Amino acid sequence: HTNYDALNYYLQGIKVHQDHTQELDLWTLCDAYISIIELYFTDLCDDIHAEDEIKKYIELGLSINNQVPQIWYCAANYHYIKGNDDQAVHYINCCIKALFHIIQHNEQHNEHLPEPTVEIQNNIGKLAMEMECYSLAYQVYTHVIQLDDRFAEIWYLNGICALKLKKKEQAKHAFLQAYHLLQQLKEQQQLEKDHGLLQSIQDFLNE
Repeated sequence: HTNYDALNYYLQGIKVHQDHTQELDLWTLCDAYISIIELYFTDLCDDIHAEDEIKKYIELGLSINNQVPQIWYCAANYHYIKGNDDQAVHYINCCIKALFHIIQHNEQHNEHLPEPTVEIQNNIGKLAMEMECYSLAYQVYTHVIQLDDRFAEIWYLNGICALKLKKKEQAKHAFLQAYHLLQQLKEQQQLEKDHGLLQSIQDFLNE
């Protein structure tokens, strides 16, 4: 029941927002649609209407605000899961285009558009990698590192993309950064001794 309670909570919030707000905040509204889509992707995935609801809210989200990278990500993820590879690649391209539109806008204007979190950008990069869109993923990870360079996984994935793009020096640099960060965690005893990622990076560096 709690999953449907969450759904009803979002739906009521949308209704209140639409009924009582003279100027609709299309970013907030789109965020609510994304939350509903994510609910149908996860906790409500067994619902008989899940697929129809996902499609409905993706279309609604894109129709009200196509500047939100996460709604394009939802569309890409949906089509990727369905095996519609061409459409999935189209939507991940749109997603990353929307992301870099926000980044450029925020660099040039005082009024900032909401930029997705590092975690969301990491998920965007991972989906692009799954689709073998390594150039797009590399752009995303290179930007994320500029935002916050403390995550070993981000450096590692950036290195993988660089390798795929035959950027060997950049790959080596990224793997070294990841290695140092993981070693720091190991010394602080926040990492298991035989952590798989550390071993993978050592293998790459030894090649």
